[in-house]
Amino acid sequence: MRPDLTWRISTRYQVDLWLHGYALLQQDTTLIPYFKPGYRDSLVAFKKRGNITTLLDTDRDSLRTQLDSDSRLIAGQFLGLYFRSWETTQKAIDQYLKSSAGPEESARRVNSPRQLMDPDSRAVFGIIQASYSTPAERQWLKTFTAAMQDENAKYYATWWRAQQSERAAVLAAVDSLWTQTYFAKFRHFLTKSGQSRGEILLSLPLDGEGRTLGEPGRGPTITITFPDSVSHAVDAMYALAHEAVSPVSNAAVNDNTTPAEKKEGVADRYTSPAAVRGGLQLLQKIAPELAIGYARYYLDAAHISYTPGAEVAAIEKAFPLRQTIADQLTSQLNSDLSGS
Repeated sequence: MRPDLTWRISTRYQVDLWLHGYALLQQDTTLIPYFKPGYRDSLVAFKKRGNITTLLDTDRDSLRTQLDSDSRLIAGQFLGLYFRSWETTQKAIDQYLKSSAGPEESARRVNSPRQLMDPDSRAVFGIIQASYSTPAERQWLKTFTAAMQDENAKYYATWWRAQQSERAAVLAAVDSLWTQTYFAKFRHFLTKSGQSRGEILLSLPLDGEGRTLGEPGRGPTITITFPDSVSHAVDAMYALAHEAVSPVSNAAVNDNTTPAEKKEGVADRYTSPAAVRGGLQLLQKIAPELAIGYARYYLDAAHISYTPGAEVAAIEKAFPLRQTIADQLTSQLNSDLSGS
């Protein structure tokens, strides 16, 4: 019997389409890859076999060059999570590009369209402007959005639907693991950490680093890897633990780094290790049967060798933390799991 869940698992096309574009452009140099190894090459090969050329191909070099030099553009990969369809994504971006002159110009326009918008529209514009505010960034967004529409129209929608059909058994296996076993184990922690309800999206481009979007009133949207096979369905539980612990791990990093360190990027360098270490500790407490598999999954993702039986020590070595961060992480997890 399926329980009444406050967290459900699904997929969302425009999230995958938006992340797909970033996967084909972004230089993935992080210790835990943002995107699945081989994803870019497999799609490039697919397009070549079908003799498909899109604007993403013709504009690739210019898009990639600017993306590599502007961290705000990289943060824009979260944009797709805010919308429920590709059509609404396009519409919001189009309205923003037509109506928003950017902060340097809108200050001089007393009756600017942005000032006349309803609160919901202003909120959407604020989300887009967070990553695409300068004239150069808005031009990049315009070019990128046109390229993604070309990808969508020429092949990606058909390819994506075929993948959903081929992976139907995988989705069912992940859903079964979650609904029948692991939702009950995660539930207390999710509630205590302020995540009592939300949505889990399985995404084709993603690897071990997921994307978590917190929205007031709606609960988080956690986007994680879509496993390649039924035998790897449990990978989704590993990635979910890694993302679910982020409110705790991010707070530990934030509380134990100085403003200067945040400005210099020191805090950012602790964010991923804290999430990996926190996810492991979470599973050790709520689902110990997954802990070693989790450790191996993230060691493999980072291409770190380890000795069987010493996976936990290998995680601590590969993902070092400042002691004060590690201590707060452990303390807060213990607090959130008390009484579970």
